[in-house]
Amino acid sequence: MTQITKGMIAILLMAVLLLGYGGLCSKSDSGSSAPVPTTVAFSTQPVNTVAGATMANVVVNVKDENAANMVGQAVSITTTNGTLLSGTLITNTDAAGNATFNDLVMTLTGTYAFSATAGSVITASANFDITSSIAQNLTFVAQPPASTVAGVNFASTVTVRVRDQYSNNVTGASVSITTTNGTAMNGTLVTNSDTSGIATFSPLSMTVAAAGYALSASATGCTTITSNGFDITTAAVDHYVVVAPASVVTNTDQTGTVKAQDVYNNDIATASTTLTMSKTDVTGTPTVTFYTSNTYATTTTTYSYTGGTSTIWFRATHDGTAPDTCTIKATDAGTKTGTSGNMDVTN
Repeated sequence: MTQITKGMIAILLMAVLLLGYGGLCSKSDSGSSAPVPTTVAFSTQPVNTVAGATMANVVVNVKDENAANMVGQAVSITTTNGTLLSGTLITNTDAAGNATFNDLVMTLTGTYAFSATAGSVITASANFDITSSIAQNLTFVAQPPASTVAGVNFASTVTVRVRDQYSNNVTGASVSITTTNGTAMNGTLVTNSDTSGIATFSPLSMTVAAAGYALSASATGCTTITSNGFDITTAAVDHYVVVAPASVVTNTDQTGTVKAQDVYNNDIATASTTLTMSKTDVTGTPTVTFYTSNTYATTTTTYSYTGGTSTIWFRATHDGTAPDTCTIKATDAGTKTGTSGNMDVTN
């Protein structure tokens, strides 16, 4: 029979201890393993929301590897593209395994999705839109041209951008324009902003010639804005305005005036033509003699006209038979004319 030595006993005892300790460790490790998130899902998806408004509750459900709802599990949320999101962005699941996000706000318009993270599991929500808030700011993008001829459409369109308080472009806002001094303007004066927030005004025209006009643009909820200044210049000569006294005494020194106007009755300040003066009888046959100056020394039938209001000098002579009435007419080199009102010639 083999003799059992003390050394063999020691080895056997060591083996027993090692096996026992390993079993204990294995049992201890198995009994202490914590559940981990395995499934993360949006049980309530985000919905379309106006910029700056609090979103409807977004709910994320978390389950472990046994498909059991996890309680007290931290869940974080963000946008998938990193766009700024404000509110409570980390919250713990409740007894039903739900993490509820009830104060989320976004201010930049666009189409987005959320990303929810629990443990090492990440999941994405359905897409949703953030739309612009109400119109608050207006800006002239394309100013009116610096100068336009009366009655002619502006050479370029006038555009106004509409934005909300977060600088998002606002679609469908009704924008109107007018002159700051109330002078009439023709064309598209009210229009809606497009998907880029741009309200386009075209065609536009004005018929009252003047310098220093400006446009004002307005929309509900917005401060009215003013454009750069611009001028409306006169069109070509269309006719002349001749003014003579309603009644004159025969053979006395008289004066009248003549000025050029365009088709919109704007006075033309600068012109270059020769005016031929004549008279037209209404009753009787009075004589009208025109002079070159207020000396009434040299007769003429023509005047050099350079624009604005010019003076004409004349004498009318009664034909001796009452009544004597005539008109004075101006005709330029291009056959544009103007005629005064009736002038009675008395003895």
